[in-house]
This record gives sequence, structure tokens and C-alpha cells, in this order.
Amino acid sequence: MILVRRLVSVMLFCCLSSAFAAPPTKSSAPVNPALIDSPWPTYHAGPARQASTQLRGPDAVQVSSTFRYFEQDAGERFGTSPWHILSEQKYSDSRTARAVWGVSLKYLYKYVIDGDRFEYVDHTKLNNLPFFIGWNFFGLSDGRIVVPNPSGLRVREHRKSVCAGKHPSLLVYRDGSTSNSSIECQQKFEFSPTVLDNACGFRRTVIGTTPVAVNVTYSGEIAVQLRREVGRFRNERRETWMAILDNALTRIIACEKIAEGASTNGVPMLRDADGRTHLYIATDDEIVHVSWDPSTLKVTREAATPLSYRGRTGTTPTIVSVDDQAWLVTIDARCAVTKVFSGAIECDADDSPSRLVAVPIPLGSGESIRVDLPDFIDTVENSPAAAGGHIVVANYSGYTPDGKKDGKPDRATGIVALRWDSERSTFIVDWSIADLQISGVPTISTGSNVVYGSGSEPDGNTYFYGLRLVDDEHGDASEIVVRALLGPSKDSKRGAGDAIYDAGNNILINDDGSTIMAGGESLIRIRDE
Repeated sequence: MILVRRLVSVMLFCCLSSAFAAPPTKSSAPVNPALIDSPWPTYHAGPARQASTQLRGPDAVQVSSTFRYFEQDAGERFGTSPWHILSEQKYSDSRTARAVWGVSLKYLYKYVIDGDRFEYVDHTKLNNLPFFIGWNFFGLSDGRIVVPNPSGLRVREHRKSVCAGKHPSLLVYRDGSTSNSSIECQQKFEFSPTVLDNACGFRRTVIGTTPVAVNVTYSGEIAVQLRREVGRFRNERRETWMAILDNALTRIIACEKIAEGASTNGVPMLRDADGRTHLYIATDDEIVHVSWDPSTLKVTREAATPLSYRGRTGTTPTIVSVDDQAWLVTIDARCAVTKVFSGAIECDADDSPSRLVAVPIPLGSGESIRVDLPDFIDTVENSPAAAGGHIVVANYSGYTPDGKKDGKPDRATGIVALRWDSERSTFIVDWSIADLQISGVPTISTGSNVVYGSGSEPDGNTYFYGLRLVDDEHGDASEIVVRALLGPSKDSKRGAGDAIYDAGNNILINDDGSTIMAGGESLIRIRDE
């Protein structure tokens, strides 16, 4: 009933005029020229671009949804991840078509969108691991699609292909000339013991797993975080190293140790007038500033700020620029996903409020800002969505609506929006909703002034939501603009085979005004009717 009342209030406000705050303006943050010019840039392609876009998404009360199910389309046991790319490829058979590239538990796949067309094209198997998520796959500006593979390929179908190998690797694919072109691997770069020994001076490492990131510098080189395990016993001690590959992915041109401990799987970046790329990496105990200088081929650890988290899994800094000041923004949550394979949530003995932490850039140039979040925000698995001076944080339920927190099922709800207050020079809570579930990282559309997300309701179904970010001529901030039934949730007692569940940051916005959402085992297209 609460949701219904909110929806009715939205319809009423659409017919009224009111005083309103201006929506966030277009970000001046530079786009990374080395990355694909997609309507949805890779999440950390540039500052102030975490899960936000200037494109308009659906904002009508009535929307339509089209579902594509991986298993039916590909005839394989699929399952998705938060990582998707909308390609910029212009096809010879249709200049308006766009490809949606995604990585599932074991596969790279491709769908095509063109007007009313929303069709499966092809998939290729990446490995034989029982569980794998292709973190940090990306598209380069020349059309190459690069996918980390953590174990090397042991796939029968690829034994005689260029992708064959037995070591951790980066696999390179390229789109074809037509919208229905099949997926073919064109190149691989293997992190073999010999390669790592020659470039870095060590042999044992893991690439492509959750604690390891692959990013693209502003000058086009590939920056790979390597996790080195040191000691006689596994995980006795960990180090984080940075390896830089040339843009052609043929060799490591620099390799340096940058921190003790493990690091997170995403890295925000800035560039300077001298052409250097500055990367900000969260480790177990600090945020580290690392620079890459393409003119000297040097990786340098520039500075670090001590900052530990309660159960840090998934936390990645987001850069927010306001009032000529840049901040690294993260969430220190009292509960966190601690079991990567199951999504189980555990809470820290320190049960003080979860808080937003903003660290000034340059590191060490001033005091950090800490803002307590509402008490119902206790689990934040990823970094916050940000657009301009606006930040949105939602509770997380593991991988399904009724995640297990400290071993017990918990239907987590709650979302909160913060904004920069120039008069007080701090971030303040702008609005919050305690009883709405948006599980995962929301997506902000500054073009439509809407925050998008999905979550379950007590009826056992998953819904797609759009909430107004700030007051405008149509109504108040936090009001529900879009509420669309998608189908049974993964935890529904109906046990539906087409269940919808969260996949992290799972909502893209296309330049045709539609959204593309990963539903766990499906891909869903949502647009205004």
C-alpha cells in the first residue's frame, strides 16, 4: 500500500507545478579516449561516472518489458554478472543497431538491439571453472573486447584456436561487420610464469578473480593489478602489484609493487596535463595513489591514506568533483558480503552506523569527511552511484532478495541519497526510504532526473523502479516515477524457472531511452510504452 500511495502521489504531482531544485548538470569529467565510445561507459572510465549517465531512461508510469533468457537462447547453463557493455559498432546491415556484450558465469555473450528487435546473437565458453565472474571486461576504442580469464582456457572447443592456453590470460575479441556476426577470439595475452618472472621478478599470482582489477589508462595502456601470495603457506601474506601492458597487448612494459595486502576489483582514475594517469586503489588498510607516466614508462606509488573498512568486499572508491574539490567517496558498512561464492553477509562487531567516507584529493591534502547513514543502511557491497554532487546508496541482500545475514534470511531494504552542501562544505543526507528494496548499486540518469534499481516486494515478485533524484517541476525527490512488475524473485516460494534476482550493478541505459537490466539468468529490456 505504501508503494501504491507513492505512485498515486507521483501521478498527482505530474499535473502540478512547484518550486524545485535543478537536476545535476552534465559532468565535466573527461571520457577516457582509449575506451569504447559507448552510451554506457565502463563504470570507472572517468571521475564522477560511477553508475551514472547523462542519457534519459524510462520515466513514464507505464513501461514495457521484453525478456531474453540465456538458457533458452544459447542452450547452456548461464547466469550473469554486473558487467555489460553497449557497443558503439556501426553495422553494415543496420546503422542503428547496438550490441550488448556481457559476461556470465562461464561465457562471453552478445545480444543485439535495433528498434523493436532484441535478439540473441552468439556466445563462447571462457573456461571450465565451476564458478566465474568476468570482472572488468572492457571495450577498447578500436572495437576490441577484452575479457580476463583467471585460469587459462581448458575448453575442448578452443584447443586449436588462438585462445588455447593454460595460464591466466586476457582474451581479445572483435565484433564483426554485421549485427549477427558470431564471436571469435582473435588474440590472447598469457601471464605465464616466464612472462611474470621476466617482467616482475615473481611467479605466483592470480588474475581475473574478485580482488584483481584490469583497467585502461588514459593513454591507452592496460593496467592490471596482480595479487602475489608470499610465504610458505597459501595466503600467508599478500602483495598488490601493478603491471602495465602495451595497448596491443603483446608485452608487459612496467611492473611495480604498489601495496601490501589485497586490493579491490575496480579503480577510478584521473589524468593530468602532462599525460599521466592517476589511479586510486583501495587495499585492506589504505587508499593508494599510483601514477602511470607513458613518457617514462614508470609506475610510481605517490601517496597513501590509511583507511580500513568493516568487511571491505567489493568496496571501490568513486571520484566526486564539487566546488573545485575532488573527493574519493566510499562506504564503510557495518555488514558486508564475505562469501563471494554464496553471497552470505556477515556483520562486524562494531555496530556503529554505516557511513559515507570522502577522502580529499590529493591524498593527505585535508581532513576526510564522514557522514553517518540512516540506521537501516547496514550492508553495502559496492561503491556508491554518483552524479555531480549527488550520491545514492542502497542496501544489499547478497545475490538474492532474501540474503543470509549472519546465517539468517534477511530481506534488506533501504535507499538513501546524499548531496554536497556548499555552504557547510560537506555531504548531507538529502532523502531516504526505509521500506523499499533496491538491491545492488543504483543507476542515476541525469537526463531524466531518475535513479533506477530493482528489488523484491513482500508478494515474492521483483520490480523495476525509477525514483526522482531531486525536486523538479513534476514532483518531489524520492517519489516513485516507474514501478514495473518483472516476475517472481529468486527467493519466491513458487520456485519459478524464470526468477529475477540481483546481479550487482545491473542496469544500463541505452541512447534509445531504454534500459537493459541483468536479471540473473536473463537480460531484460525496459522502455516507455
